[in-house]
Amino acid sequence: MRGPRAGAALTEFALLMPLLLALSLGGIQLSLMAQARIVVQAAAVAAARAAIADPRGLKLSPERAAAVACAGIAGLILPAGLKAGPWEKLPGPPGLSRLLRRGPASKMKTRAAVILRPKENEAEATVEHDLELVVPGVNRLFIYLEKGWLLLPGRRDGLLRNHEARVRTAIYGSPHVLVSATARMPAPWLNARGIRPGLWPAPKLKRKA
Repeated sequence: MRGPRAGAALTEFALLMPLLLALSLGGIQLSLMAQARIVVQAAAVAAARAAIADPRGLKLSPERAAAVACAGIAGLILPAGLKAGPWEKLPGPPGLSRLLRRGPASKMKTRAAVILRPKENEAEATVEHDLELVVPGVNRLFIYLEKGWLLLPGRRDGLLRNHEARVRTAIYGSPHVLVSATARMPAPWLNARGIRPGLWPAPKLKRKA
């Protein structure tokens, strides 16, 4: 049936399609950011566990433990001018070099700091990760809309956080935002082992002559 409303459905679809596509892509990016928040929280727990297991830093490293935990969300983009390593040109199945690049990328994008509190019988770990926004079309929009409700609540105002996100994007050449998490773990044996309060690693014991 042809008439004045012929093609109205197609016109409405053409008008609404960009909005629906933007909402769908935005929902995907929000889901990835929420997943990254959970991963970084687990990385903070791993960093605290590594610091408790080796408070003097003889074998274990909280930052390395956090980087391993964040390897799955590290992405493939490295800071400008840096290369992942010789494995970029390794022969093998498609995607192998991309998987091997996630380790160095996570190491460069993940930072961890642990505070040992023997008197409180606990260790507090804070992990920061530069998250790559990978959904095209909406990733740069999140740089302007990022308010910190998934990241560092109540520590920095929106204008400063927006400026930091732009600087981080300039460093990597692609949109990145900061994801941070803090975890505390009980460590009742720190005081018994003579660990002093302060940042990890604790001072090594001096051998008596």
